[in-house]
Amino acid sequence: MESPPEEEIVEVIKHPDHVERMLTDIIEKIGYKNKWHMMILLGVCIVTIQDGGNMIWSVFGAAHIPHRCLIPGLDSPPFANISPSVIHEVFYNDPRSFGCNGIPADRQTGCTALNINTSALLQEASSLNVSIEHLITHPNQSELLMTSEYGLCSEMSGFEFMPMEVEDSAAKEFGLVCGREIYRRVDKALFVLGQAVGAFVLGYLSDKYGRKKMLIVQYILELFCILALALSPHIVIFLFLRFVVSMFNMSKFPIAVTFGAEVMMPQHRGLIGMIPGIEIGVGMILYSFFAYLITSWRWYTTTGMWFCLPITAYWLIAMPESPRWLLEKGRYREFQEIVKNIERKTGKTLDPKMWYKLEVLIKAEKRNTTVKEQFQNVFRSKSSAMSDAEEEEEDDQPSGFQEIGRSPLLIRWLTVFAFVWCANTLLYYALTMGQDLFNLNLYSYTLINGCFEMAGVLLIMFSINWIGRRASMMGGLFLCGVSLALCQVFEQNVVLKQLFASTSKLFITGTFDMAFLYTGEVMPTLARTTGVGICSCICRVVGMGFPFIEMINSYIPGGSIIFMVVLAAMGAGACFLLPETKGQELPETIEDCELLANRKLLKFHPKVADTEPEKEGIEIQLVHEKKDTNC
Repeated sequence: MESPPEEEIVEVIKHPDHVERMLTDIIEKIGYKNKWHMMILLGVCIVTIQDGGNMIWSVFGAAHIPHRCLIPGLDSPPFANISPSVIHEVFYNDPRSFGCNGIPADRQTGCTALNINTSALLQEASSLNVSIEHLITHPNQSELLMTSEYGLCSEMSGFEFMPMEVEDSAAKEFGLVCGREIYRRVDKALFVLGQAVGAFVLGYLSDKYGRKKMLIVQYILELFCILALALSPHIVIFLFLRFVVSMFNMSKFPIAVTFGAEVMMPQHRGLIGMIPGIEIGVGMILYSFFAYLITSWRWYTTTGMWFCLPITAYWLIAMPESPRWLLEKGRYREFQEIVKNIERKTGKTLDPKMWYKLEVLIKAEKRNTTVKEQFQNVFRSKSSAMSDAEEEEEDDQPSGFQEIGRSPLLIRWLTVFAFVWCANTLLYYALTMGQDLFNLNLYSYTLINGCFEMAGVLLIMFSINWIGRRASMMGGLFLCGVSLALCQVFEQNVVLKQLFASTSKLFITGTFDMAFLYTGEVMPTLARTTGVGICSCICRVVGMGFPFIEMINSYIPGGSIIFMVVLAAMGAGACFLLPETKGQELPETIEDCELLANRKLLKFHPKVADTEPEKEGIEIQLVHEKKDTNC
C-alpha cells in the first residue's frame, strides 16, 4: 500500500484534536501520583504565598494610626490626670466639622481641635479659685472655653499620634493624616492599578513568549523594586514604587493558575486552580506574624525579598514551560525534551505513536526553536534566519485579542465575566485591605481572615466539583452579601461583627479565586491568558475604588456595607449568563467554545497502545482520521 505524502500527515497531526490528544495521552499514561506532577503543583503553589502577603502589606506597612491635634500642655499635669474621654469631649469634639481640606475623616480621629492656650486656661482656673478638672467638666463657667474657636491641626501645632497596636507605618512617617489622608487611599488605588496593568501586559506577553519566562522576569524585577520601596525617602517615590511592585505582584497568579490548568485533565483542574488560593491565606498569616515581630515598616517591606529569591530559583531550575503552550506554538522540539524529562522522572515509557508523530512534526519544522539555535540566529541576517514566506506564516497566527474579537460568543462571555470579576474584586479587597470598615484589631482581623481565606478555598474546591462552577460562583456572592448584612445588624457586638466579617471574607475568597479558573476554562488556548488578563485588568481598574468605599459612611451611616451587599447580589445575578464547565474539556478553538455553550464539549481519547506500531499503519490511520475530519 502506498504511503501518503509526509506533508499530508503533518497537516493531520497539527489539527487541534490531535494536538490535544497528544498531551492528554501523556497525562493519562503517567497518571498523577508522580514526581513530575508534584513538581508542577509545588511550583504553582509557591508563587502565590508572596502574593497573599503583599496584598495585606498596606494593612500594617501603611496602617492608619489614630491621631489628633497637638495642643501643648495637655500631656502634662494637671491635664494628664483628667479622664481622656473628658479631654476628648472638650478639646476635640467639634460638632461643626470632623474633616479638613474637603476630605472626610473619622469622627473619633477628626482633624479639628479647640484652638486654646492651656497656660491661659490654668490661670483662669486659678483666678476663679476652682480646680482645672472642675473647669474642664463645666466648660460653661470658662470664658476662654466659651469664646475659643476650633481650628485645623495643620494651622496649629501639628499632630500627635495615639497609642495603637501598630507602632510604625509609612502613613505615620510621611504624615498621611487629615488633608493628606487621601494619599493612603491613593496608595491602595495605585496598588490595584498596578495589578491591572501587570495582568493586562504580562498576561498578553505570557501568551506570546511563554508562562515560565514571564514569571521569572517578573520575580527578578520585583526583587529590586521591593528593595527600592523599603528605601523610598519621599511620598511620591513611595507611591510610584508601590505601583511598580504591584504590577509584578498579583499578575503572577493568573499566569501560574493558567500554567497549572494547561497540564491537568478536566476532573483535576479545579484542584490546581484552587490550591494556590490556600497559599494566599498562608501568606497573609505569615505576613501578619512578621508584622507583629518587625515594628519598622521599612524592614517589614523587605520580607517580600525573602520569597522572591527561592521561588525564582525553583522556577528557573525545576519548572518546565507549559507543554500545551509549546504544542500550540509549534515548538515541538522543546515539547519533546519535556516529554523525555517526564519519562525520566516517572520511569514510564510513553506511547510509540506519540513519539512518531513528534518526529514527523520536528522533521517538518521550518526553523529551529532550541535555545542554542535561537542564540545563534541573533548573529545571522534576517534573510538567512527566516524567509519571507515563513515570516508571513508566523504573522498569520492569530493573537489572543484577534481570537476573542472574531467571536460574539466570547465577547459576550468576557463582558459578563468582567462584571463578575469587578464585583468580586471590590468586595475581596474591601474585606482584605479595608480593615477600617469594621474598626477591629489589625492583628486579630488579619490572622482570622487568613484562616478564613484558606477555609474559603477548601469550601469552593468541594463546591465546584459538587454543584459546578456557575452555581458555586452565584452562591458564594449571595452568601457574602448575607454575611455583610448581618455584620451591619450586629455592629455593636464586636464578637459577632468579627464573625460575620470573616464569614463574608470566606465566601468572597472562594469566588474571587475561582474567577481565574472559571474564566480560563471557557477561553480557547490561544486567548486563554489574554482573556483572563483582560478581565483581571478591567476589574482592577474598577477595584481602584475600593479604598473610597469607606468614605460612603461619612455621608450615609452604614452606606458602605449597603453598597457592598447590593454589589454582591448583582454579581450573583450575572452568573446566570455564564456556561457551566464542570466535566467539560478545556476548549482549544472557538468551535469548541460553541460546543461548550451547549455542554457538548466532551472529547473521548482512546487508550494508547503499549506495542510498537508499524509506521505504515500509523500513516494510514492518520489519513483515515483526516477524511473523517473533512466530513
